[in-house]
Amino acid sequence: MPNQRTTVSLLVLAASLAAQGRDDERNATADPLTVAWQRALEQAKTLKAPILAFVLPPADAKAPADRVKATWLREGDMGMPHAFGAEEPPVLSARELLLRHIQLLRLPEFRHGTHRVQATPSMAILALSVPVVVAAERCSAKAGETVVLLGTDGKRIEGFALDLLDENEFAEQLGTRLLDPRALAARAANVPEALVRDVAALPKRDEIFLEDHALEGRLTLSLAAAAPLLVKVGADGLEMHPDLWLLDERRHPLGTEGPLFPDMCAGCGMGFTPQAFHNVLKLIGP
Repeated sequence: MPNQRTTVSLLVLAASLAAQGRDDERNATADPLTVAWQRALEQAKTLKAPILAFVLPPADAKAPADRVKATWLREGDMGMPHAFGAEEPPVLSARELLLRHIQLLRLPEFRHGTHRVQATPSMAILALSVPVVVAAERCSAKAGETVVLLGTDGKRIEGFALDLLDENEFAEQLGTRLLDPRALAARAANVPEALVRDVAALPKRDEIFLEDHALEGRLTLSLAAAAPLLVKVGADGLEMHPDLWLLDERRHPLGTEGPLFPDMCAGCGMGFTPQAFHNVLKLIGP
């Protein structure tokens, strides 16, 4: 039976996140990316998590053909079926290319024909933060920076001039901040009791579906707050909860959306493919 303090904490968190939905309705005529940025600031404060801002190139910027081809080839190598739907790489804007790179960072490790799916260091970094795509001036990005880390107060901590197609570089550079053992321990000690119980209720084995949809929904909604309990740095390196990938996959970076394709073989599971492999992220709004 939850105690009064735990119940109050859960109600406050739920009310705060519900208020964001009402704000979205009131701001229906506002610029969608402005609303997304406002939501990022609100979530960072509510969930006590840093903001991970991906810097949007100018709307009219074109993507270099060689970078598009390299991205297209990487998508094919990773097993994304949309990548080779055509015989040649697509013509992309710089913004579209950025979204393709973000999606590659969201891919779990997956082996076709098995149930082995697990999170990657990049997914752990995304889970521990409030990811958002945003214009450079809003997140205080400097020239050449592609990612900016901001605190729970929305103030700049550090910027990174990264090649986002290089997942190892992304994980190494952002990991110095978000995967620091002391920082993780400090955040884990302050996870609300209600989320501690929810994390404890997760299956202890690999899952490709969670039968408790209410539990899945709560943890997805509050993932950045719960993630410090799902990610640890042990003697053998990074340790991630078996269901971290599933929760992270359900949450698109703010400012983006993507089609969700249902699993076509839910009965046996052998034909299952994580939805992230099918998605091509798009900016929200018109």
